[in-house]
Amino acid sequence: MKGSLVRLLALATLSGCRGFQCFCDSGASQDPHLRLAYGGRVDFRGENDTDYAFVSSPNVSVSIGTIDCLFRLGSNLIDGSFMTRMTSVFRTRKGRNLFLSFDTRDVNSNQWGWKMVKGLCSRSSDRGTFSMGPHTRRVCDEIAFEVDLSSLTIEHEDWQFTFTAQPIYGVVRGPTHRLDFTARLRHDEHSVRPHGLIGQSY
Repeated sequence: MKGSLVRLLALATLSGCRGFQCFCDSGASQDPHLRLAYGGRVDFRGENDTDYAFVSSPNVSVSIGTIDCLFRLGSNLIDGSFMTRMTSVFRTRKGRNLFLSFDTRDVNSNQWGWKMVKGLCSRSSDRGTFSMGPHTRRVCDEIAFEVDLSSLTIEHEDWQFTFTAQPIYGVVRGPTHRLDFTARLRHDEHSVRPHGLIGQSY
């Protein structure tokens, strides 16, 4: 139903987990389908052109924006939405803030762009920004982040995130590329206590 935030179709299992500590990946893909910790599955639709907190934990905040899209799937005309952008903020051990964004409007028909990822690693007095394209790597104190071709991977001491630009097929009206992502928690969730649409499933 248009405008609904979440349609819960939870099919929870414990596959990929050991006891009550989850070593499985979570994330979201396609239009969009959320993969929760411990095997849950959720269909999600946000408001058009709106950002939502997907993962939030100490010194980490990752938000995803959705855009409405009218597209064909076989013989069906689907009024749906796709994740198209990511904005994030990380705080390093030295107290610097790392801002990273990935917007699929900046990728070409081959799912890459010279300025597909934008960022800032700074204290309040340092406002120098940077852009990243394919096959580039940077670090901000202990946090490393790398673009291969269509994907951005962020290595944080508590999390590993991967965001990948993918084409949207059969578009009648709306964005032509979507953003899929995967999150992996590196530690016991009780020490991190994550929140957000994905994070709260740990």
